[in-house]
Parts: sequence; structure tokens; C-alpha cells
Amino acid sequence: MLKQKLAHLRQKIQAFVDGLSGSAPETNEEAKQRVRAIAASLERVQKEESSLAEELETLRKRIAETREAGFAAERDLLELEASVREAQSKLSGVQSARASVAEARRRFEEEVREGIALVGEAVHGWERTMVPSGALSEERGVQEKRRRDIERLKIKIEESGVGEGDAIVREFKQTKERDEFLNKELADLEASAAKLKDIIAELEKTIDTRFRDGLKHINVALGDFFTKLFGGGHAKLFVEQPRRNMARGALATLAGEEFEEDDEDAMQEEDEELYAGLSIDVSLPRKKIRGLEVLSGGERALTSIALIFSMSQVNPPPFLILDETDAALDEANSRRYADMIRELGAKSQLIVITHNRATMAAAGELYGVTMGQDGVSKLLSVKLEEAERVAK
Repeated sequence: MLKQKLAHLRQKIQAFVDGLSGSAPETNEEAKQRVRAIAASLERVQKEESSLAEELETLRKRIAETREAGFAAERDLLELEASVREAQSKLSGVQSARASVAEARRRFEEEVREGIALVGEAVHGWERTMVPSGALSEERGVQEKRRRDIERLKIKIEESGVGEGDAIVREFKQTKERDEFLNKELADLEASAAKLKDIIAELEKTIDTRFRDGLKHINVALGDFFTKLFGGGHAKLFVEQPRRNMARGALATLAGEEFEEDDEDAMQEEDEELYAGLSIDVSLPRKKIRGLEVLSGGERALTSIALIFSMSQVNPPPFLILDETDAALDEANSRRYADMIRELGAKSQLIVITHNRATMAAAGELYGVTMGQDGVSKLLSVKLEEAERVAK
């Protein structure tokens, strides 16, 4: 419509221009009329031009509004298309989840049928079984692990070849009762072991106390016998400080050998073991030397004799057998040894094997073995008291 009005306006302007270029009016009146007509036409054209300009501006505004409305409609269309795609994605997820649930239900029904075949009709009661608290909120990995455990259990049931489910249930109950019984027995054994450990600890404490008391008595007797044998000095037993045993690995390293990893447990056990022993402190009269390592053979023999005699005095035995304990003694020490033999004979019956005359003189009865000219060994015995009476 706007184009038509513009074309009509062009036609009028063209007519006005054609009129101006035409022949001049013959009279003034005609000229005035033509001027008035032209002025009226011009005024009308100006009015139409203003009206057309207003209409043109109005149309431009409408075009801009329509264009803006088109842009808004296009944005709404894009948003609607995005919403449609999101809804389709959610629908696909729901359909996939529904298919997964259907597949899980189908597998569960198959497992129920397998359970009925393995265990029996008791599986039918699974619908009435209460779901354990927290089972539905467990992670999927935990549920899959439980399912694998059930599959392994089913395989074991199939391999066992027990037969019907009732037999399996009975066997399970028997096994469970057996397990409970063994658990009770194990608890009793653990309690007994704890009591035994307490008893052992108490016994070790008692043994330690008695050992230290006995050591005191031995040291008293040892000091007395040592003084008699050496004419002075002193000797004393003492307990060494505990020391850890070297592990087999360390010993093998020192020896240049190798050991296997299997020996690690034994090595750790040996590391935990503590070793302690008894040592003797010896001091001879009129000598500055101390310790057994600096004593002569005879001095060590006398020290050993004093220690043996002192140990026998703590709890005197009914019989005491001495096999040539005086072999390394000289004459003076032999007399001292004989005096000690007489002292020990007051509490115990002594059987002494010796070649020493001083020791024989201290004996109450002598037994000897001799061989005659015929080569036959004979046993001889002499009671010294009777021999002295006969000699007098």
C-alpha cells in the first residue's frame, strides 16, 4: 500500500512539472487560477507527504517490533528445542533404567529358581523376609561382592553333591552346631591357657625366689669351704645380667653364610629369648689376681671342689659319689680335702673313688680290686676302725 501511495505521489509531481513546462496562460485570471490550483495541489501534496512520512515511520516501528518479536520467538524456539532434547535424554535414561530393573528382576527370579533347586522350597519365603537395615543404601560394589559370594556358595553346594535342599539345611545346622561347640571348646582352652600362664608366672616367681635363697646359702657354704681349702680369700656366685641371643641371621652373616626368608619367624623368636648364667668371683689370699681364667689347674680344681661341696650342703643328698676329684691336688691340699670329706660324711653317705692316701685315710671302709697270679680279679675290703684295733 505504501508503494502505491508513493507511485501516486510521483504521478502528481510529474503532472505538476509538466504543467510548469507547458504554455503560459493567456490571461492573468487564468494564471491566478492556475497558481491557486498549483498551490492547493502543493499543499495537498505536502499534507499527503507528511501523512505518508508518519505512516512510513509507523511502519518502520512495526517492522522493528515484528523483527524483535521474531528474535524473541526464535530464542523461545531454541529453548523449547533444548527442553525437548533434555526430556528425550531423561526418557531414554528412564527406559534404560527400566530395562536394567527388568533384567535384574529376571536374573533374580532365575537365582530364586536355582535356590529352590539347590536348597528346597524354603526359598519361597524370601518375600516375607525382612530386609536388613542399611542393605538398600549399600554401594553397588558391596552388593556385587555379596552376589559373587552367593555364586561361590552355590557352586560349592553343587560340587558337594548332597542332593536335596533339606539335606543341605540339615548338614548346615549340624555344621553350625559343631562350630558353636568348637568355639566353646576353644574359649575353654583359651581360659585354661590363661590360667596356665598365671600358674607358670607364679611358679617362675617362686622358683626365682627359691633360687636366690639357695644361692645365698650356697655362697655362705662356698665361702667357708673356699677359706678352708685356700687358707683365706673368698669366692662368690652371682647371676649374670640377661643378654639377648644373636639371631641366626646375624650368626650366619658372621660366618659368611646365607639364610632363607623362611627362617625369619624363627629368627624373631630367637631375638626375643634372653640368656643369663652364673659366674663366680674368686679372690685368692696373698694374690691380686681375680677370676677363674688366671688360676692354675690345681687352683681351679680346688675351686670346683669347694663349689660342689657347697652346693651339696644346701640340700644334702643321701648319697654323694666323687670320682677322683682329688687327682690334681698336692699333699697339703689333699689333707684339707680329706678334712672336708669327713665333714660331708656327717650329713651324706659318700662313695669316693681315689688313689690319694690322705683321702683313703679319711674313709671309714676301703674297697679295692687286686689280681692274683692266676689272673683273676678279686675284691678286697678293709674297715679302718677294725684294722686299727687289730694293729693295737
